[in-house]
Amino acid sequence: MTFTTGIESLHNILEETGSDYVVGKTIQYRSAGTKIIGEHESCKERRAVSPFSIPHIFHHLGPRARMIRASVIKENQIQFPEMKFAEDKQFFIDVLTHCNTISTTKTPIYYLNRLDNQQTRLTNQTNIMQKTECNLKVINYIINKNLELEKEQMILNRLYEYDCIERFFATPHFQKTKLKRVYYYKLNKVLKTTKGLRYEFSDHFLQPINKVVYELFRQKNYKELEKLFEWNNKEKVKDVLIKDNLPYIISPLLEDEHKYIRIPLFAKFKEDYFTDDTYKLNFFVYGERRDKITEVIIKDGKNAFREYSLPVVIDESGYGRLEIDLNFLNKLPTSTYSIFLRYDEYMKINIRKLTKNQIEHQFQNRKFIFHNTVYSNVGLKIRRVV
Repeated sequence: MTFTTGIESLHNILEETGSDYVVGKTIQYRSAGTKIIGEHESCKERRAVSPFSIPHIFHHLGPRARMIRASVIKENQIQFPEMKFAEDKQFFIDVLTHCNTISTTKTPIYYLNRLDNQQTRLTNQTNIMQKTECNLKVINYIINKNLELEKEQMILNRLYEYDCIERFFATPHFQKTKLKRVYYYKLNKVLKTTKGLRYEFSDHFLQPINKVVYELFRQKNYKELEKLFEWNNKEKVKDVLIKDNLPYIISPLLEDEHKYIRIPLFAKFKEDYFTDDTYKLNFFVYGERRDKITEVIIKDGKNAFREYSLPVVIDESGYGRLEIDLNFLNKLPTSTYSIFLRYDEYMKINIRKLTKNQIEHQFQNRKFIFHNTVYSNVGLKIRRVV
């Protein structure tokens, strides 16, 4: 048996494919366990594809778990800008926009230590206002490059929606401070850069709640904006309304105009039972993206190495059926697992279960318990019978 290092794995893929860039799996270690960082980069094996064909490729732009042909950097004179924050973001945006093709792999390449010394990290020593100033420099840099429209939209969407709205207002400091006007001044400075764009940038937001935040800010309805984030951070299990087969989360603190917020997908538990050493789960899926669901994922939330894929059937009406052979489950380690529906290559949703009950079945020397989690989703516990 031969052992291949992460560097060798990446190099071999570059040589096999002729790609300019390759990225693999990063596994983060924390005190609470392990998890995968940037799943979009490593959820599947891709060979020699356009970087712009990969959803969210401009998220998690950092140096770990990737390899680039030196010629891409040298011939295009790509350098790290002198900034305290977001310098790697700008560097890798430049790299990706000059790559003809890239490849991705599910192979673990990099192990990220986040166990200790969190306060010594430069990222944690940079406050949200400083970060936003750096992000603003990157935004202006991208706008001045005059990229093709589709490429510019994809890059700027990450910078506007993810960095300057979602992350910006999610900081605990925003909820605590009495100087919220400083946040509004800074965001207004960012939004001035959108005036000369060739399109309405908010039309490309991936999460509908961020579009609501933008609309509230544009209307100077700051009280509603603050209530929205207070509710969103506080309510982990949100009420959902189904209207015309589309799902909406309900924010009771907001006015009627913004009370109902569209979400891409919602899955609702119907029934589950055991029969002939098989677990069967029936559920309904609502939303426009349900035809993009490809599989069920059983995942140990504390161990990134324990993730298992199963086929699922969802008909045109949204009725879903999952069957799991207990012989398969018997091969899984004893632990507690979450159950997800995967769509759009790497995105995931839980199956909501509001009823407080569980079913269990003993098979050989194991007990399989399907229950509702603390967040009211379908979960699985596997226990050894003594």
